[in-house]
Amino acid sequence: MKNKIKNYDSDVQILKIRNKNAIEELLDDDNIAFEKISVAKNLEENFQTKRILKKAKDKGIKVETLKLSQMAVRRSGKTHEVIIGYIKPTNILRFEELLQRLEKEKKQPFFLLINRIDFDTNIGVIARTAFAAGINGLIYQGETERFLNDDSVHFSLGSIVRIPLVKQNIFEAIKKLKDRGIKTVALNMNGKNYTDTNLTGSLAIVIGEEKNGISRTVTEKCDEVLSIPIYNKIESLNVAICAAVLIYEKIRQENLCFK
Repeated sequence: MKNKIKNYDSDVQILKIRNKNAIEELLDDDNIAFEKISVAKNLEENFQTKRILKKAKDKGIKVETLKLSQMAVRRSGKTHEVIIGYIKPTNILRFEELLQRLEKEKKQPFFLLINRIDFDTNIGVIARTAFAAGINGLIYQGETERFLNDDSVHFSLGSIVRIPLVKQNIFEAIKKLKDRGIKTVALNMNGKNYTDTNLTGSLAIVIGEEKNGISRTVTEKCDEVLSIPIYNKIESLNVAICAAVLIYEKIRQENLCFK
C-alpha cells in the first residue's frame, strides 16, 4: 500500500490505536499505514473483530497474537487491551506543500491554528470535529509528541492521523497566511460576537490554551478577534466546544451563500 502523504517530522513515533471503531475506520483509509495489529490470544471474535482481521489480511497487514498479559494495559491501568493497531503517522506536511495541494485540488483553505493547548482530550476532540467538518489543515507549534500521541489519537478516534498537520511557529504561520490573503480570526473572550463576522472564503481560525486563551501578541497579529457570548456568569467555555461553534458557523454561512 502506498501512502499519498509524506511525513516531514522525524520525531513522530509509532502510535497505538486502541478503539475498535477507530481501528476499523483507519483500515478503510488508504492513506494510513499500519505497522501491525496485535490481538489477545483466545479472543472471542465478534462481528466487528472479524471484520477488522479480514480487512487487515486483505491489506497484507501483519496480525500478531499475544497472551493477554503481553498486551498493553488499558488507559484505566486495571486490565489489558484485547486488540491494538500500531501506525506511524504520515500526515505531517510542510505548509507550502499543503497550500500547493489545495490549489491543485481547487480547495478553499480552511485551517485551524492551535496555540498552546495542553489537554489531550481537547486536542483529540478538536481534531475529530475539524476532520468531520472538512478543515484541510491543523497547524500547531511545539513538540510533536505533545500534540500527536496515543491519547490524542484515542480521543480523536483516529482522526488526528487523517487530517493534514503542519508544525509551524504561530507567528510565522499567521504571516504566511496573511501573505496569501487568507483571513485569520482569533477566538478570545474580548472579541466581537462571532455571528457578526463574515467567515466565508479562505479562513484560518486561531484557538488558544484552556486556561489563559490566546496571548495578546497573537491576537494582535490576527485580522479579527471574535468571541462567543456567555449569558450566565461562568469563567469560560471549553476550547473544543468553542472551536466547534466557530467551525460550524463558517459552514452555516457558506451554505447560505450557495443556496
